[in-house]
This record gives sequence, C-alpha cells and structure tokens, in this order.
Amino acid sequence: MNDAWALTRVISPRDYVQRAAEFVDGTFLNSYAAHHGLDEEAPAGPWAMWLTSRPGWFRFICFDFDAKNGRPAYDAARLSYWLHEVSIPHTVTESGPTGGRHVWIALDELIPGAAVHRVARLAKQLLPSLDPSPLSETGGAVRPPGAPHRVSGMSVPQGSLQPLLAPSTSGADVAALDALLVDLGAELEPVDVSLAHNVRKDPGGHPYLLGARRELSEYVRGLLDAAPTGDTSAAAASILAGCANARWRYDDVAALVENSAGLEHLRTRRAGAQRLPRTARQQARTLASTWASAVAYVSANPAAADSDPTFPTRVAGVVATIDRVQERANLTTGLWGGSRGRGVTGRGSLVFRAVLDALCVYMLQAASTEVEADTRRLAIDTGWSERRVGEVLTLLTTDTDSWLQRAGERTDKARGQRFRLHPKFSTEQTTQTRAQVLARPTAATTPPDPLTSRALLIAELQHRLAPLRTDTFAAPHSLGRAAGHIYRLLTRTHGQTVGDIADAAGFTVRQVRNYLGRLISVGLSRRSQSGWLQTPRAPDPIAETLDVDGYLERREARYRAERSRWGLWLDELRWRRQKGHPKPRRRRLEEVTLIGLDDRTRVRYPRGPGGRARHAHVLSALLALQDHRSGVRFR
Repeated sequence: MNDAWALTRVISPRDYVQRAAEFVDGTFLNSYAAHHGLDEEAPAGPWAMWLTSRPGWFRFICFDFDAKNGRPAYDAARLSYWLHEVSIPHTVTESGPTGGRHVWIALDELIPGAAVHRVARLAKQLLPSLDPSPLSETGGAVRPPGAPHRVSGMSVPQGSLQPLLAPSTSGADVAALDALLVDLGAELEPVDVSLAHNVRKDPGGHPYLLGARRELSEYVRGLLDAAPTGDTSAAAASILAGCANARWRYDDVAALVENSAGLEHLRTRRAGAQRLPRTARQQARTLASTWASAVAYVSANPAAADSDPTFPTRVAGVVATIDRVQERANLTTGLWGGSRGRGVTGRGSLVFRAVLDALCVYMLQAASTEVEADTRRLAIDTGWSERRVGEVLTLLTTDTDSWLQRAGERTDKARGQRFRLHPKFSTEQTTQTRAQVLARPTAATTPPDPLTSRALLIAELQHRLAPLRTDTFAAPHSLGRAAGHIYRLLTRTHGQTVGDIADAAGFTVRQVRNYLGRLISVGLSRRSQSGWLQTPRAPDPIAETLDVDGYLERREARYRAERSRWGLWLDELRWRRQKGHPKPRRRRLEEVTLIGLDDRTRVRYPRGPGGRARHAHVLSALLALQDHRSGVRFR
C-alpha cells in the first residue's frame, strides 16, 4: 500500500484524494466523500484519485469497466487494441476481485471536459461494460493503480506504469481516438435545430431545400460515379451538397447509396487499412446526419454547393475556430454563471452562452464563420424569448470584449442579419489544429476527419443546449434555466460536492444550494455520501406536474406564424409595386386555412376599414392553421 500511496503522491493532479467512508464494523463503503491530503499518511482503506486538476479540465482519462455491465476484460482488451492503433500509451489495471478493469491514459496537456465526455459517450456505444460517469464534463475520481479495493485485494497493473509517470497524450491524440470510435461504428446524436428560412422537412423528418427538383451538375455526377481516391467522407459530403443544391430530397439520395461508387462512406466504415460494411441501421443514421449537414451548408452557401473541392479544408478551419471560441468560453465560466450579475443586460446570464453556442452550431453546419440568424430562430433553439435574444446579440457585437461582428447592413427584409466571429478567433496563422494535424504524427496514426470532428462538435453543443429547451426549466414558474444548467452538470453515479459544481457552473455556493433544492423538490437530484447526483427521473414529465407543459411549443408556433405573416406581408408589398404586367391570382386567407400554406401559395392580405392591414387577424388565422395542420411548415 505504501508503494501505491507514493505513486498517487507523484501523479495526482490535486493535492488531495477522496477517502472511502468506513462503517462501524470496520468495513468500507463505496462512498468517497471525505478529502485526504497527500501530505498525510496513506488512508487506512480505499481512496480515489481525481482525473481533473480542476473541474472540467482533465489531466488523466480512465475508462472504468464494470463486471455487472458485461465482460470488462474483453472490453478493456478491445479498447487497448484501438489505443495502440492511434499510438496512445496506456496502462491497464485489474481493479479488484470482481474482475473489473481500468484503462489509464495520462495527458501532457489539460483537455476540456466536453471533449473527454464525448469520447466516453462514443466508447460506451461499443463497449457495454464501460461506466462513463467518471468521465463526465466536470470530471470524476477513480482508484489509482495499487489502491486497495473495499472488499479485498487491490488495483493490480497488468503492464508498465511508465505511461502514467511520463504523460505523452495530447488533445490531438484524443481527437484521433474519437474519430476512430466513429469509424468503428459509434453513432452520432442527430442534429436537431430549427429550420432556416428556405428549408422544410419531409414526412420522414429529413430536411430539404425549397424549389423545383433538377438534374445534378456534371461535376456532382462525376463524383457520384467515381470511386473516391482519398477521403471517402469528404466525397460523400460534396455529393450530398450537390444533391441538396439540386433540390433533391432524402429519399432520392437514399436510392443511390447502394449502387453509387462515390457514396462508399455511407456503405462502409474504416477499420485500419480496410473498410467494413455498415449495418442497415448505421447506413441510415450516417446518411441522415450527413444529409442534414449538407442541407444546412447549401442553405447558407448556395453559390458554392456544386463545385467546392475546398470544402473539407474549410470545414477543418471552421472546426478549429469554433474550438478556440469554445475553449475561451469554457475558461470564462464567470461570464455565463450567476456570480457576475443578474438579468440579460449583465454579463452574468446563461442566455449569452446559449446564444453563442447556437450560433456556433449554425457556423459548423454552414462550414463558415459567417452565418445568417434571426432572433426567432435563435429563440427556438435556445429556449429564451426573442426579445432577450435580440438584446444579447446587441451586447455580443458591441461590448468592449465582443465575440461577434455584424456582417454588413441588413438589406433584404426577408432575411435575417448576418453575423461573423470576431477576427481574434481566427486560426489562419495556426499551423496545427485538432481537425487537421496530430501533435506527434506517426505512420500508424490517421489524422482525425474534419467532417467527423464537425459532427461531434455539433452534437456536443446540442447536448449543452438541450436542458435549456425544455418546459421544466425554461417556462415561467418552472424550475428555471439556472437549475437546468446545474442539472446538466450532475451525473447519476458519481457524486459531486457543492463547491465543485459551483466552480464548473460559475455560480456561488449559495446559488448552487438554492438550485439543488429546487431539483430535490421535484425528484431530479439527490444527495448521497459521495455528493450530489441526478436521479433516474426524466425532466420532461415534471413540466406537467408544474403546470407549465406546452409553453415552448406554443411559443414556437407563434414565432413560426409571425415569420410566415412577415413573409406574406412582404409578398403583399411586392404585389402592390408590380406595374405593367398582369398580376398573379391570389387566394383569400380563409381559403388558405382549408388547403394549407406552401412556398407557392399567394395570399391576398386581409384589410380592414380604410384599407388598413389586419395583422392581428392574419396571425390568428396562421396559428389556427398550425393547430389544425401540424405538418404544415411556414415560410
């Protein structure tokens, strides 16, 4: 035990560990709530070492394989093989008498918790016995090599400890690992953001661009018929962008997958030097994700969609830039928490981070650091009101330490304002990025695919935004968005102290206690001997208990109706200005409520006494149309 304690003293990222609680009969509990300083003698029982130097920043990664969830020895061996493929040194230990395994990786730089948690989520899909809770975004603690088990025995190393004593794994290596996990079949979460002004969804829920379908260009047809000579994912992305630009739909493209040489990426996945077939479910999931990204890209870049061989390079640059933005945002948690002020006009509101994250999603989808965004679309994607989003955009673009810039004046009233990231986030002078080059390239290591990096980063940001888009946390008289932020930081198996939660959230300890009290009152959190945990209860049904269910859905319906009304009013103004030509026939609004509204419908805008436009009447009619025809999408 003395050797194990000496090792812990050398490698621990913090100056203390967590000591197991002792029962009255001398046995030890699976609870590690008490601190134990490294300058003290070795604990009498088990101890756990923190993987993070501070909440949210990892110095070690430890994959914890539990016997109760499957075959830990087999899963650990599989992971070890994959780590060898990407040249990541590691140490495997048998964690105790139950047959569990720990796979340790020492990092030579601090890695953000979001990147580590993303790897854990991907690995869990391939390795059933993995417990991802120590690799939550805020971090966790694990018994180090040699530390005793609470039942009997100790954590026994199966190989050299040198990888832990001489850290050599970089952030680029971690990115290479998550790219490999995706190639091995781990599936990405589907992207779910509101639609751009020129995008609709088909009955299957897949997006498409408005307009008449046309034949593919010669350039895209050539890509479709030729087997890719390089990056198969880049070839597939270019083809799908061309199909989206030609106003094809998901089903049109799905019919091509089986027999088109250029869509090899959708049929097979990389496995070392070979490619293995994807299952039908994997093919459909990969196509859906790639198609959604292609539609979003073409929507924002219509002129470049059919002939843009630089697309993968530009994606790599955008991913690197968004990474830089997110890294800075993670380092300044006080800007997004509760300790820097209250309300939307202070820099202490979570709405700032939510709007920034949503804009980052749009930029990743468009493969551009300049995107169009209207306040209603941002409101739908963040859970805040249109007014607050508008105020935040003003502050993010005019503050002395601004994050965004307005890209010119808004000339087309039918379109939203364009925004770009501040030039200080530019990576043009950077020679190496996470999505382009590994810090220590070797012949056996494949650089991470920029398109995969983009999809993973989108999924990460969506995971951050999700709790803020539920009635339980976003509706008036609900638990509040700050409570949702705290809920997102908790895990179900690894307890955290109030202090650690406060550091990660950017709140004061007093605020955290208040929000935890709200979560406890509805059964979403509980306190254990090891700290604060999530409960298995889902947040969504609680909205009905609080009598706030349906709030965001109703507000989204209103926003969509308001956008549609604005489009109809602009059509009305254009119709009035037409001279010298027969004007197109228009329908009365009452007829539209019976037939539905699509992009080809022309409506006679209702007027009241004196010829004044009846805007309130139009809004009511459009809201009624949504209630009766839920499948209708407005312009």
